[in-house]
Amino acid sequence: MASELFTAVIGAIWRFFALFFEKIDGHNNAALEENMIAVNIKYASNRDSICLRLNTEWSVADVKRKLVCEINKQRHESKLKEEELAIIFAGKELNDNVTIKDCDLGNNSVIHAVKIKQKNCTASSSNTLSEAVVNLSLVDHHSGNERQKNSEAKPVSNTKDSKSHFFVYCSSCKNIKSGKLRVRCSKCKENSLVVSRDPKCWEDVLTPGKIKGKCHNGFCDGSIAEFYFKCGSSGHLSKSNESAVVLYSLRYNNKEIPCLACTDINDVVLIFSCNHKHVICFQCFKLYCLSKLNDRQFFIDPNIGYTLPCPVGCEDSLIKETHHFRIMGEEAYNKYQRFAAEECLLQSGGVLCPQPNCGAGIFLEFDDDIDPDLCNRVVCSTCNYAFCRICSQGYHIGDCAKDELLSLDSKPNIFSTNINSESANNSKWENELSLKTIKGTTKPCPKCRTPVERDGGCMHMRCTRAGCGFEWCWICQTEWTRNCMADHWFN
Repeated sequence: MASELFTAVIGAIWRFFALFFEKIDGHNNAALEENMIAVNIKYASNRDSICLRLNTEWSVADVKRKLVCEINKQRHESKLKEEELAIIFAGKELNDNVTIKDCDLGNNSVIHAVKIKQKNCTASSSNTLSEAVVNLSLVDHHSGNERQKNSEAKPVSNTKDSKSHFFVYCSSCKNIKSGKLRVRCSKCKENSLVVSRDPKCWEDVLTPGKIKGKCHNGFCDGSIAEFYFKCGSSGHLSKSNESAVVLYSLRYNNKEIPCLACTDINDVVLIFSCNHKHVICFQCFKLYCLSKLNDRQFFIDPNIGYTLPCPVGCEDSLIKETHHFRIMGEEAYNKYQRFAAEECLLQSGGVLCPQPNCGAGIFLEFDDDIDPDLCNRVVCSTCNYAFCRICSQGYHIGDCAKDELLSLDSKPNIFSTNINSESANNSKWENELSLKTIKGTTKPCPKCRTPVERDGGCMHMRCTRAGCGFEWCWICQTEWTRNCMADHWFN
């Protein structure tokens, strides 16, 4: 009896520990699996990519070690050595001591591996990336206005998203998302190009051919960098070279400028291209667009299309990238596109059927023997409604009613605004108050505390003290990483 009880107790203890260690092992496996990502690596001598599962805690040296093993399995000639291999991602060669989690890689990311004759000691921290800037002022692309050299105010929060200075419209997500800046060879479209210098302003990124580089694709001799943006959403599985439309007027509000409409300080704002750089928050801009859309008060510009100006009424403030209006939502944006097509029709001399629930566009065509000024009767081919070309009322004989003609001339002015002058003055991206706040242009080196001056738009800093040379990020004030390059390479 005692032996049976002893056996039962031992069995229970054994089952308990077996279950305990099984759970421990399961948790460890789950944690390990969570840290694993699938990465496609293109080797220069092979057009096919090698898919490897990498632990985000691995260093680039670990990746090289595993990649060399995979490549050598397929080689019959001399074996490849780790020191002969260079890893290229986002326009830079990666240092061996950089970890995967610091490279801003996600599932199905594509990186390039190339064979080099000798070890490149300047990988990822090449002096050419810290060359002196010839034009020290940051120029806003599309506006032509120089911006003063300055540092930015302290970010509102320290989250990763708060440091993302780029926003895109992702067609797959059908939403506005934070964006990642990437670079590829303009000739072969592969990401095997290493840039000769960092981009310092929007003009560097949006103007083709501004920055040169060297393509390490064995089948290409390209030397021009082509920048593009990708969706930065963590749940987005992007395809190779898939790009998203960058919304360069959206910014993270690191200067804490109040919105000109609601006067609140919000995290994300839109900056108009007027001289004052007026600021409006995300939600107020959406309401502004919807209000103008419902009243059909968008403006047709021959070069831009259907767009809106700054609500204050500033000159040269039209929004040039119309994808910003995606902020209104899918249904409203479809309506925006329809109205834009209709306005284009009207600009071309066409008319819209005034019959309710119709609104079909009609191009007016006249026979050679008919005077257009004497022919005012238009028949809609969709609903067969006949109306007057002049006053858009039902077709009539004789002159149009005066009150109908007056209503056509009393269209509201889309540049009118009820924004008070105080709100408009406080909502300038570079008002006097913010310029005083950001007057200091130096920050201490995180490593040796030597003051370093930022002169230009690039966030990639290099300590000027002899014997230090530490490369760090102006925003994060820590070591320069791939995340910094993707989130805020330039201001």
